[in-house]
Amino acid sequence: FFLSLSLSLFLSLTILQICQCQPNVGSYTRSITGLARQRRWQEALAVLRDLEHNAGMQLDIMPFSAALSACDKSSQWSCVLSGLARMRAKGLQLDTLAYNAALGAMEKCRDWARALVTIGFMHSQGVQPSDSSCSAALTAVSYRPG
Repeated sequence: FFLSLSLSLFLSLTILQICQCQPNVGSYTRSITGLARQRRWQEALAVLRDLEHNAGMQLDIMPFSAALSACDKSSQWSCVLSGLARMRAKGLQLDTLAYNAALGAMEKCRDWARALVTIGFMHSQGVQPSDSSCSAALTAVSYRPG
């Protein structure tokens, strides 16, 4: 794991150096998104941690949402839920992608009560649920006993 992570980071930094580009939030987000597509959630979180510790960069919602997506795609629902808490603690405004990752995690762990609260909170915050949001919430609620 650490060898592939080190290699991924090394290659990414090498490409940025060759292109004479400085790493920025967008380049980190693209790296995290690529790792999410490959279900490499641990590496995606490591890149996010690197971004968080990189002084001078203004963080936004996108790299966090991409990391949540990586965790969701890898069925790491506890990782998604702790990621949401971190985002809220940093004062980031959650977007549809972040809520979708959370709802997907709740669907996978059959946490219908939390899915219901989340879809309601999403609405109260003015974030428009997508088809994926509604589908995940409906599936989670279908697991409700009784």
